[in-house]
Amino acid sequence: GYFLSGFRTFPIGVAKYLTWPETPWTTRITCTHHFWTIPLCVYASGGLHLLSFPVGCFVYLLAFPMARWLIPCRIVYSKDRIKYLNVQVSHELWKDLKLSFLQIGYDDPPAHIYLARLICMSSLIMTVCFLFMYTISVSVFGSAPPVR
Repeated sequence: GYFLSGFRTFPIGVAKYLTWPETPWTTRITCTHHFWTIPLCVYASGGLHLLSFPVGCFVYLLAFPMARWLIPCRIVYSKDRIKYLNVQVSHELWKDLKLSFLQIGYDDPPAHIYLARLICMSSLIMTVCFLFMYTISVSVFGSAPPVR
């Protein structure tokens, strides 16, 4: 959405943290992997396989709780120096998200409720994205590649 808006706005707001003044340039550069890894993997494997969907769901089931458990939301070095981590948005979603249905932490729920909501919302979004990408993959590469 940011690219389609002419680099002016984030329609959904999920990547808005990239414009925060405290976001280092290394984070801005390394976040580009979200744009090129999936197309590259689909191309390298000759198409998107149907098994990639349940594998992706399994990864979500592990990644969100592990990120919450192992990585803090912030590291406070001093009163005026705070490193914001929030890996996999496992602690909170940003308050400046424009789509209200994405605000799964609106009532400051306990960790297990927040993680359950995060997994459900992410799985729903991943389902829509997978169906979109699978349709493109089949139209470009033909049928799904065989399991090897």
